[in-house]
Amino acid sequence: PIILILITVIFTFYQSKIIDSLKTEKNNLLTEKKKYKAVQQKISRLNREYTSFKNILYQLELKKMIYKEFSKQKEDFSMYFKIAYNSIPSGIWLNSLYISRSKFKFDGFSLNPVKISEFYENLDNYFKVISFKSIERKSNKLNSFYSFRFITSGLSKEGI
Repeated sequence: PIILILITVIFTFYQSKIIDSLKTEKNNLLTEKKKYKAVQQKISRLNREYTSFKNILYQLELKKMIYKEFSKQKEDFSMYFKIAYNSIPSGIWLNSLYISRSKFKFDGFSLNPVKISEFYENLDNYFKVISFKSIERKSNKLNSFYSFRFITSGLSKEGI
């Protein structure tokens, strides 16, 4: 019986040691789990921030494309003004000028009808379609002049 009691005491002591060791390991694992949870929360936060930054980057790319398109349109219109400027010979005066992407309208006058035909030829270098809407001879107290109206369309790429 003493041996049995002694074995029981030793076994109980051994079990107590193992239980203490397991409790220590459990506490270590719980501490490590808390660290991993903190890391996991940081990763989740970083993923949300990354998604937010990707969205901001996408919006900035869209704005960049819009500004690039605006810049291109501005260039196109400056080219249209250059076409109008290069087409008008000396001796032509414009009352009005309408410029759009699809057509130009010129209302003006000249003292010399040859200048109007020269203007027409200059426009012919830049446009596929040029139509006379009106041309008429007018006079005032000082002299006679010719008023005209051209409407052009179909911008030709060769003349540019």
